[in-house]
Amino acid sequence: MKIPSVKTMVKHGFTLEQAKQIRQLMEKFRENNSYHVIPTYTLQKISDIIDGFGMESIQEGNNSRSPAIYYVNMGDTYDTTILWVNGNFRVGSWGDIVERGNYN
Repeated sequence: MKIPSVKTMVKHGFTLEQAKQIRQLMEKFRENNSYHVIPTYTLQKISDIIDGFGMESIQEGNNSRSPAIYYVNMGDTYDTTILWVNGNFRVGSWGDIVERGNYN
């Protein structure tokens, strides 16, 4: 399971303190779970740290470029957020993934 570095999160606009707290939550999740488990609690806690609107999801689409996406809702499709995609934490926007995929 991959998790973004503090440096990557800061580069994408999170504060250093937010990035450190998020990284700690991700590491704890990685230690205690497999990539098959959806990190609902972890994403909810991350939402609290970054003033998000909770965790949301998008169901898997019609091909390999359309994975299920679990993410912290930041209020806009293209806002940078924390995502859970294909068993890994990522930094980005869910809108960019949906544009490249085949979701109907």
